Amino acid sequence: MRCRHRRTPGRRSGSISSRSLRALVATAVAVGMAANAPAIASADQPLTVSPQNGTLDASPSTQISILGRKAKQIDSVTAVGSVSGSHTGQLEGYSDSSGASFVPDTPFTPGETVAVNVQANGGRAASVSFTIGTLVPAAAIPTLNLSTPHQDTKLQHFVSRPDLLPPQISVSMQNPHETSDILLTPLPAPTVHLDGGPLLTLKPVGPGGPMLLDNQGRTLWFDQLPESPSTVAGALDTATYKKQPVLTFWEGSVKALAFGVGKGVILDRSYHTLAEVNAGNGFPMDIHEFQVDKDGNALIDSYQPIHPAGWVPGQPMLVDSIIQQIDIATGLVKWEWHAYGHIPTTDAYFPPANGSFDPFHVNAIQQQPDGNIVASMRDTSAIYKIDETTGNIIWTLGGKESTFDVGPENTPCDPTGAIPCAPPVNPNRFYFQHDVRMLSNDTVSLFDDESGPPIFAPTSRGVIMKLDFTNKTASVTSQYARPTNTLADSEGSTQKLNSGDVFVGFGSEPNFSQFSADGTMNFDAALPVDDGSYRTLRANWDGMPDTLPAAAAVRTSPTDVSIYASWNGATKVKSWRVLAGGNADSLKKVASAAWSGFETSIPVSGTATAFEVQALDSCGKVLATSAVVTAP
Repeated sequence: MRCRHRRTPGRRSGSISSRSLRALVATAVAVGMAANAPAIASADQPLTVSPQNGTLDASPSTQISILGRKAKQIDSVTAVGSVSGSHTGQLEGYSDSSGASFVPDTPFTPGETVAVNVQANGGRAASVSFTIGTLVPAAAIPTLNLSTPHQDTKLQHFVSRPDLLPPQISVSMQNPHETSDILLTPLPAPTVHLDGGPLLTLKPVGPGGPMLLDNQGRTLWFDQLPESPSTVAGALDTATYKKQPVLTFWEGSVKALAFGVGKGVILDRSYHTLAEVNAGNGFPMDIHEFQVDKDGNALIDSYQPIHPAGWVPGQPMLVDSIIQQIDIATGLVKWEWHAYGHIPTTDAYFPPANGSFDPFHVNAIQQQPDGNIVASMRDTSAIYKIDETTGNIIWTLGGKESTFDVGPENTPCDPTGAIPCAPPVNPNRFYFQHDVRMLSNDTVSLFDDESGPPIFAPTSRGVIMKLDFTNKTASVTSQYARPTNTLADSEGSTQKLNSGDVFVGFGSEPNFSQFSADGTMNFDAALPVDDGSYRTLRANWDGMPDTLPAAAAVRTSPTDVSIYASWNGATKVKSWRVLAGGNADSLKKVASAAWSGFETSIPVSGTATAFEVQALDSCGKVLATSAVVTAP
């Protein structure tokens, strides 16, 4: 291999079909952004307006989002509330000229019906009617303490970076052929209760933050988040933004009703923040989904507690699941969809608990090449394809009203033995699924939790299913489970890699494992007990921080010193060189060692009192040098 001393942007190792489809692919029909096509749809193509017709709980501060014409091609927007009357406002265009938002000057009134009419160039018109909801502020929901006290024996401790406390990673099976890195977001593994007490209980291990491991499970980067207030990360992924590779993740707090309030963060390869993304229309941005596409759009979700029509004190509040597409440059909402009003609440497998009813619980969203949306709803145990223009459900996979025949439902079981848990009679059924991804038009991958509660099987599994649109059937073609039963109450991910292997994160359980196509496990690792990761993915990431390496010197005898070297986030370090001397002006090379993990310990003999370390790449080039440290 030739050494050219050139930095190469990182690439995802996930399957192009499974992970690049996570990018938003806006079509000419929907948003006029198909590759090599004009930015704007032709006059005979429909306008997409949201909040969409029939929405039951739009925000009082909602924008009217319009896709399909440039701002200058939109002739007029009228918005008339049944109580508040006609609203004036401003038309603000999206950065890609795919449409515009009408931003009213004054809010709408909870409970009223709003009639919207849009007139656009070319004679195209669109009319929608929606209801303004009675929203329960997220601030009214208690926030979980996810940080303290620490379980110190389960954390890594570094001499050169005592401020960082990532969780320990144990690897029980290595895969010598896998070269890609591992992305995860350690956070306390919640236990779900339906007994009338707290909905979630947990035992925090340590601070939260996005984390990157090398192919062997050794820590490369940990972005430790503040513990006061209790802040964690979720949905760590790679993407392309402004023509450069980036890391994307959600950070914020988690509410007692199992949803997040936070923001999306986009980092460049030096770990500087390029952009932050917030939900629009007054809704909070949730932890479950954050995708960024190369055109500068974000696909996110929000959980919004509401008092539905007819609600009286003492009844549970309803938690709606909302999907938004955000124009990152302007912060405007380009598209919005609400599960409430489109999916019957009677389809839920999860009952009201702790004073609330969360019948949907969106946890994965993916825009398709045709512009429509595929979304996973955990609490209905179903996957939905949503028409972007109308908001209607095109098809449903799984759950109580499946468009596809997946066979009879399985029977809940009890792991304590009252109703023994056995492999399900019908393996084509899945329950409380996560990380749903269309790998192609007729193939879908998902993580099948099987536990909500209730519990339907003894173990969770990664699953790939085939859809038959002609005969309206769906069946599991392959599944991936650890040899030891590993049952996740929540979270989890399934990623098909370019090699054909499948990488599975077991969510609220600490395990993450890789499997050959035939289901044979060939890599196995774990976070500490009581920790999990919302998703765990593989990708190639080339991180080059513009900070200096960290060094520490500890004298162990009059003639011996231990040097500790680390560089948080640097992925190209292959070895360390130690320079030593009587002072900063007399340093000479005295030792070297191969990179052996986040922190490398290097023994040095002699009476030198000043030291610095140099990080070297695979060709021996100096990438950076630490500040001088001393050991008297």
